[in-house]
Amino acid sequence: MEAPRTTLSPRELAEAVGVSESSVKRWANDGAVQVVRTVGGHRRIAVEEAIRFVRAAGLTVVRPEVLGLPEVARAAGGEEGASAESESLIKALREGDAERSRGLVLAQYLRGRSPAHIIDGPIRLALEELGAEWHRSPLGIFQEHRASEILISALYQLNTLVPEPPAGAPPALGGAIASDPYVIPTLCVALVLRSCGFRATNLGSNTPAQAIIAASGQLKPRLLWLSISHVEDPVEVYDETLALLEFADSVGAALLVGGREHGSNALPEHPHLYVAGSMSEVAAFVRGYFVANG
Repeated sequence: MEAPRTTLSPRELAEAVGVSESSVKRWANDGAVQVVRTVGGHRRIAVEEAIRFVRAAGLTVVRPEVLGLPEVARAAGGEEGASAESESLIKALREGDAERSRGLVLAQYLRGRSPAHIIDGPIRLALEELGAEWHRSPLGIFQEHRASEILISALYQLNTLVPEPPAGAPPALGGAIASDPYVIPTLCVALVLRSCGFRATNLGSNTPAQAIIAASGQLKPRLLWLSISHVEDPVEVYDETLALLEFADSVGAALLVGGREHGSNALPEHPHLYVAGSMSEVAAFVRGYFVANG
């Protein structure tokens, strides 16, 4: 299997976005796109930097395969707009077309959409639509499970396109509450936090509060999160969440709680606690909270 490319020449980036090579070199000379030099003095552009520039400049990617994203080409030609994009994703997921589904998700990121916007829009609508089919027939269960696996792979791939936070970025740590088997919600939180400049460590589904507390000893997070999408024992969930809030308070960290069942037990008001109902709210909270608290 061919290894994914990590750098582009100015000519390759020009081909990807349909401009002249001289335009790319001019952007590099102006500092709009960062380049490195090979031993022989040739310009090279990291793929991550190329994608950052494409998004920042609002460029259209005409040859996504040059960026190492051939699946995006399969998503081309569809109508834009929240409704059309959601319908396209739902159709691809229902048909089990993993490549096109991933391409539709990644194409939105290339067009400048934030991970929070993509998750709250087409991904959320697709999960709701296909989740409703769970109750209708055995085929609906099959389609929902398959769609979930495809979306998980799309989110992991999207995560690789989001710039890696710098070494000094604030750490964040979290997962889904114990007995909660859902992978996607906590994966989405980690992705959104990464896009906001956090070094996010996702412990995944079915994570006891004590596991998060134990991991905090090594990672020293400034932000903890807890996803609550499935509750078997409301009292246990309340106790686990309260234990994590008390720990967060003791170390000066914030605790972010969300998920469709987060309201199964009302938590006490606390200056270090925030309850989010969407990924856009997660992004708004972490930016506002850490600007205010340094």
